[in-house]
Amino acid sequence: MKLKNIIYIIIEIARRELDSKIILALKAKENNFDVAITKKSRIFSVLKYLKSGIVFLKSFGPRYNPILNDIKKYGFKLAGIDEEGLQISYDEHLTGKLRFSKSVFKDLHYLFTWGSNSKKIYSNFAKKHKLDHKKIISTGSPRVDILKKRYNKIFFDKDNKIQKKKFILIATQFLKYNRSGDNFETFDKAEFEKEIVITHKKNKFSKGKNFKIELDKFARAFYFQEKNFLEYDKMYSFLCKKFPKELFLIKPHPGEGIQYYKQLEKKFKNLKIITDNSNIIKWILASKLLISCNCTTSIEARLLNKSSINYMPYKDLQREYELPKLTSINVRNLNDLEKIIKDKSYMKFKLDKKKETKILYNLENFKDKYGVDQIINYLKKIQISHKNLKNLNENLFFKFYLFLRSNFHSLIGFFNYELYRNQLGKRGEFNLKKLNTRLDEIQIILFKKKKYKFNEKFYGIYTLEEI
Repeated sequence: MKLKNIIYIIIEIARRELDSKIILALKAKENNFDVAITKKSRIFSVLKYLKSGIVFLKSFGPRYNPILNDIKKYGFKLAGIDEEGLQISYDEHLTGKLRFSKSVFKDLHYLFTWGSNSKKIYSNFAKKHKLDHKKIISTGSPRVDILKKRYNKIFFDKDNKIQKKKFILIATQFLKYNRSGDNFETFDKAEFEKEIVITHKKNKFSKGKNFKIELDKFARAFYFQEKNFLEYDKMYSFLCKKFPKELFLIKPHPGEGIQYYKQLEKKFKNLKIITDNSNIIKWILASKLLISCNCTTSIEARLLNKSSINYMPYKDLQREYELPKLTSINVRNLNDLEKIIKDKSYMKFKLDKKKETKILYNLENFKDKYGVDQIINYLKKIQISHKNLKNLNENLFFKFYLFLRSNFHSLIGFFNYELYRNQLGKRGEFNLKKLNTRLDEIQIILFKKKKYKFNEKFYGIYTLEEI
């Protein structure tokens, strides 16, 4: 009897990835795979105790280098998609090389990309270093799949009263300037810049030309966010006063400090802050308009057939991403912003063929294709040696050992709660209960033939099994 291959799907930021990874898991299960969902910190510390299978990565940076020998030794194979691959640039790889390791690439069976643009960037880098570029496949991302109409129902929260109201959503992304954990009123820019220098020196690109390039890039990005953050500060007051009958909801990036936004909420009766760690998709779907700054949320809004304004008062063409500008109405000043909201011209915005072609170049599955289906078809081609066949998790003491080993950083929370809370806010946590709750919500709507649930037979690694 032929053994089933198992796929270990890694999640880094649950808020961002959980829904798409659950759908990937269900699709893999329907295609005769065994499936597990886990974190990077869990799986790579216990490889020798796990059944050999495919590890589905969420990035391909040099941090994986230390465990490559174990991956090969215990019969595991690598594939995956860069969860932040939509906004990569060739320059980034040539300088910092933070998201791409030659060693990891050599061991990859498949590197899936968001679209032809990111495929070209990866391929150029591979060719430059004489690596096999044929393993790079443009499939589209599962995170784009879930934005299509087929999946919209899984994001509506029937118990959320504010979600049922008509509102304008403002999605912020100023985490370089308004950092989580900072007291904004006492924010010291000079001290922060010193921290950046220290952080960069800890990385391998800490010397010479590359170090200076990376540091200058970060400084420019910081300055870009600072200027636009201060302009947005003016915008909140302007909009709340100009449109007193409108409800404005602000959803800060999880990496941002919340204190500033809580102070805003006290100033204006028609402005509220969303403080949960939920996926922003449900809020976009419920909104009548999205306002954001150089942010991928505008792309999500377009895929969800929602109107969006890309409000960037401070101009820096080197820092401005192409896709938010293609998918939104681009506005530079408050007077134009007021006019668009007042006459509701945002409802008339449509993509022309030229813009649509450019978007498709970046997002393979922007229209008809589904990235999940294509990824599964390629994963079927990978052969596993099955060197390890049994999970050695029956022993109670062994389980306790793995618990301590896997939760070392979480245990810091007992001693430094603020640090723990900030990390939790940024990434969003998931456990067995949360996985099964979300699984039930999704499969009730989408997968009605069979019922599945997650089990935690091995600590921190959740296997999907038929009920």
